[in-house]
Amino acid sequence: MGRGGEFGALVRFVAGCSASLLAGAFLFHARIFEPDSAWFQCLTVGALLAGVLALTRIGRPGQALLLAISYTLVQIGYAWTQGWRRALAETVASAVVAAGAVVVAQIFDLLDRDGYRFGKFALLGPLLAGVFLASATLTLVGLSPADDVFGLLVRQVFVGLVVGDSVGLGVELVELVPVFRPKATQIPEA
Repeated sequence: MGRGGEFGALVRFVAGCSASLLAGAFLFHARIFEPDSAWFQCLTVGALLAGVLALTRIGRPGQALLLAISYTLVQIGYAWTQGWRRALAETVASAVVAAGAVVVAQIFDLLDRDGYRFGKFALLGPLLAGVFLASATLTLVGLSPADDVFGLLVRQVFVGLVVGDSVGLGVELVELVPVFRPKATQIPEA
């Protein structure tokens, strides 16, 4: 372990979720609490990424993967209320986001192991924005020609950028505290 264990994971999770919630509330106000709003993902995907990142950082990538699978299963339950075409598209899009969160967390962890102590959060946003863009193409299934497709894509990318950067920043700020700093980046005390 050596990375703060379960308590360290909890602190990272709370910090990541809080950062996503604060960034979302600052940028999108109360709309982050509306489930039909794209900005609601500041809560849902923010919690997913914070959990996956927290588990990955304490050396539990298998549990991080189980969390991502659980997220997808919950999304399936919600999606089936929208008709089978939309449900299938939303389910695959949720799986893409969940898998992307796992990959993004692994990249974050690998960068830390390579000695990057701070600033990794700036990469998480664009990476998650790319994941959101890939999943957004699936959410276009079943939309009418009158829908604002470009606006949907831009919103998805922006949400990915905000969630990725804010969760990453929250986790990095926690890891500045020596107790939560992974062993690989510990600086010996004089």
